[in-house]
Amino acid sequence: MDASRYHHKVQAEDEDDETQARLLSEEERYKLCTRLEIVCQYKGCGRKNIIDCPLRPYQGKDFMPSWECCAALKPDGSPDHKLQLSTLNKENTNVTDNNISLLKNKLSLAIRKHINQYYQGWLKCEDLACGHRTRRVPLQLYRGRPICPQCSKAALIQEYTESMLYDQLCFFKYIFDISKRPKTGKYLWTADITRLYGELGVFMDNKLNSSAYGHIDLHKLFSKIVMPGTTLAPINSNKGRK
Repeated sequence: MDASRYHHKVQAEDEDDETQARLLSEEERYKLCTRLEIVCQYKGCGRKNIIDCPLRPYQGKDFMPSWECCAALKPDGSPDHKLQLSTLNKENTNVTDNNISLLKNKLSLAIRKHINQYYQGWLKCEDLACGHRTRRVPLQLYRGRPICPQCSKAALIQEYTESMLYDQLCFFKYIFDISKRPKTGKYLWTADITRLYGELGVFMDNKLNSSAYGHIDLHKLFSKIVMPGTTLAPINSNKGRK
């Protein structure tokens, strides 16, 4: 078997991506994440709003929450109306207990979709010219990696990795994180907006804390080298990850 035929470039790049994740800006880290889409229900507007950041510019140097107004604009470039999440809301506002519940449900459905995508276990050939996809793991391995049955020249890799899933969850947390706001400029929001960001931020924190990917178990890591009687507490790596 000619080992030179098998490429390990993609695997090395995946490992480098995980190592350098903390060094990237939010824009770079989350550029491949799926954006949250919300359809405005205000008087049959139907405009699709793409939420990809906590704040967006408003009339120069000011900033407003991404959830405050619909993407539909007036002729002068100002927002036409506030973003309305449900036709059941009679008041022209997007910050009510009902709307917070709607956003939590929408996030839950989006998270479930990505978790299902991960557990589907699709594999793809690392050779882009081949493009083979499969859910079956071949019995033929090379250095612990399954060989693509289509081209027999490259290895199969995960199409949707655990690091991609974790970054997606972190992205949903990021779009509710008002601590990421710019240091300059005015911010246009009310106490209700702050409450919306706070409640949804806590909601996403709970989702992230339920993921084992964001935790380091020191008991397993140092179980063979610690002194007898030493107690080690697990560390949540998500707390130090910005």
